[in-house]
Amino acid sequence: MNGVALEFQGATTDGLLPLMAALVSAVLAVWGAVHLPGRQRRIGLIALAAALGPPLALAAVVTDAAVSFARGRSREARRGALACGLLAVLNAAGVALALAVPDSLWMAVLAVHVAVAVGVIYASVFAFLGGRRLGVLMALRFAAITALLLVLYKPVLVVLAAAAHKPQLPIVLDASASMATTDDADMPTRFGRAVQMLRSQQSRIERHFRPVWISFAATPSAAGSLDALADRQADGEATDLALALQAARDPATRQAGVILLSDGIDNGGGEPKQAARELGLPVCAVGIGSRDERAAGRPNLRLLSVEAPTEAIVNNVTELTARVRITRFPNAGGEIRLYEGDSPTPVAIEKLWTAAADETVTARLRWTPRETSAAGDPMRRLRVQVAPSELEASTADNSSEMHVLLTNPKLRVLYIEGSPRPEYKFLRRALATDPNVQLLGLVRVRENRFFTQGGVDGRRLEGLPATAAEFGLFDVVVLGSLDRAFLPNATVESMRAFVNDGGGLLMLGGEASFGPGGYGGTAVEAMLPVEVGGRTMKQVTDAFLPQLTAAGEAHPVFEGIAGYFTGPGGRQPDGKLAELPPLTGCVDVVRATPTASTLAVHPTARNAAGPVVVLAVQPYGAGRTAAFTADTTWQWYMPLRPLGTASPYHRFWGQLIRWLAHVESRTREAGAAALLRLPRTHTRAGEALDVLAKVQDTEGQPARNAAVNLAVHPVADGRPLAQPTETLTLVAGDGGGTYRGDWTPKEAGEYVLRLAAVSSRDEQLGTDELPVTVERRSRELQRLARNDELLRDLAVNSAGQYADITGLPDLLDNIIDRQRQLAGPPPKATVHRLYHFPLLFIAFVAMLTGEWVLRRRWQLQ
Repeated sequence: MNGVALEFQGATTDGLLPLMAALVSAVLAVWGAVHLPGRQRRIGLIALAAALGPPLALAAVVTDAAVSFARGRSREARRGALACGLLAVLNAAGVALALAVPDSLWMAVLAVHVAVAVGVIYASVFAFLGGRRLGVLMALRFAAITALLLVLYKPVLVVLAAAAHKPQLPIVLDASASMATTDDADMPTRFGRAVQMLRSQQSRIERHFRPVWISFAATPSAAGSLDALADRQADGEATDLALALQAARDPATRQAGVILLSDGIDNGGGEPKQAARELGLPVCAVGIGSRDERAAGRPNLRLLSVEAPTEAIVNNVTELTARVRITRFPNAGGEIRLYEGDSPTPVAIEKLWTAAADETVTARLRWTPRETSAAGDPMRRLRVQVAPSELEASTADNSSEMHVLLTNPKLRVLYIEGSPRPEYKFLRRALATDPNVQLLGLVRVRENRFFTQGGVDGRRLEGLPATAAEFGLFDVVVLGSLDRAFLPNATVESMRAFVNDGGGLLMLGGEASFGPGGYGGTAVEAMLPVEVGGRTMKQVTDAFLPQLTAAGEAHPVFEGIAGYFTGPGGRQPDGKLAELPPLTGCVDVVRATPTASTLAVHPTARNAAGPVVVLAVQPYGAGRTAAFTADTTWQWYMPLRPLGTASPYHRFWGQLIRWLAHVESRTREAGAAALLRLPRTHTRAGEALDVLAKVQDTEGQPARNAAVNLAVHPVADGRPLAQPTETLTLVAGDGGGTYRGDWTPKEAGEYVLRLAAVSSRDEQLGTDELPVTVERRSRELQRLARNDELLRDLAVNSAGQYADITGLPDLLDNIIDRQRQLAGPPPKATVHRLYHFPLLFIAFVAMLTGEWVLRRRWQLQ
């Protein structure tokens, strides 16, 4: 079928016809406004409706005829019905003309508009005439105006070349997931940019070719139109360029080539270069997307890892370090938040910001855990979340969960010793393994040089503390067998202020402590609960087991262990308990001070004041002091070692230190525990996760030689399956109760990872579990930079061309020129004139003359 187009040789601008139609509307509007207030209100309303277009004029006339009929005005109703019929015919004729002849819409609108205007004006001026006479006048005037318009516009019908002669042009658009990438925050996706460019060239494509619209990902799929193509989603999980090119070929049809729009990311397993060579058509490859891998990622905020201590001290600040990968959010801010449990209120918030398009930033969250109830679970669940953005393709990787074991605030103890004697060795070991104690040891090695062991809150001292700030690092100071001569006056004065302000001080027996150590008459003696005497005070060398006083039996220092000692009134140790070895001696002191409480004495040795004091305590200012005159309690350690932290050795020293620090009991008793830690609780299939387990034994010590297993339970219908699909054995790490391994999920989905730890004696040490979300690892998103090399090869192998998306118009020019060269000169269009100037002029004059004669005859002049 030949194409037909309507052209106007007399019109110098495309807007002339709409302008003429607008002028007719203006005339009708003025006519209606003039007649609306008068007696011809009906004509005024119809004129105003007609000014808005022929369809509204028809509606107004139908309404007027119906009103006339309802009011019994039969003559007006018949005229109205006749007018309705004429208007309906005119509207139908205009629509038919516009549909049958391309580019004739405004000519049809103008013709109908003019006819309506003539009818409205003549009906108002010559309303008194009969229907026939009025119809003749209207027809003559409309015919005259039509002849004039034909003379002015000179319309011609142009018969174009047959559409069947146009070659076919397959346009193949990549709809894989990588095409959903946004390369610039101010631009649409790659797929969206391709559709926009095709729309801008659609009229040119359809003028010269018969387009075939095809989208593809893993497989190609034809679309009936560009609109249908644009409605598709770029979400395919693979790109097969070879299949797409093969689908574009139609041997039975003349084709101009193939336009392929893609980012060149091919992972379908085919051979696209070979397919291009065998196609037999030039492939015009159009590249879309950034060539820079860093600038090509989807907008995303990914929480890479969260690091935190496995234990957090109640009412103390704990710092968490989070690493966040910010992709495609340059010069943008955000937040990272920390939540406890399921609470919707964050306990810490930090800002995120980067000027780069792709950067990993570090944020530090400071959190202060609060105490739980006595029956509360010491394990605290934390959630770290990067506030999601509406621009992200996925927010599954924005958050992570972790567990932290809460502990009581650790007591900070400074132990100063004059030599590395056995008492120091075993007491330091006992305090260092107490889960609620931090110990810093200073041992004199020569003159005023001290060797440092341990630390508190990550800090160490290289010598004796001398200032209030240095003493402020500690809760309790233990003085061993160190002569007063090695304590500078500044240290003693600061120590006195430290105790007076609430600190604890304990002096231990030894050859260089109490009186023999030169502490008589000093500020140190003034703080102690005993009068130490001079340097001539002797050592009591008789072996003995301390005898508790009535005050000692009731004191927190001997809580739970009084049965190991003799008591007042000749009470003997509890025979059901293990026997404590006797101590080998103690330092003699003058007496206990009047404000002191004597808790234990020598059972046989006496001096002028009575039994020799072994342990006495007293308050000093806001602080507390104690004097323990013996120095061989280390002999209690080895025989009762199997009791662990429940042995009288550990309990005696732990309870004495706690009393000095004003801590009467422990908020959390040491015990078995198992904690599971992952760097994040989201990952992708095939991506390994490091697994860390922290395990404590029943004494609260790092568990060695434990069997630590990790079971992987898939989640179905919101619940983890009873049977695990994998079980991993974690390997002991650095000996500090840590066990390590890694887990690589194979399938996407929701999982629960459950940890179980069992001691070498088959004791259950604890369990823990964390949920993990595993996303599908898309081949499409592993590499997002545009593959120019492959797209160029496709074009070269098929004698085609390559350009990026902005070069599509030039590619179309080249395809059109090539087709013109192959097809030769196009067939000439046939032009049929729809006007004849002499005849139209004669008809125009005849119509006006005829109207004038009739008006004279009917006495209308």
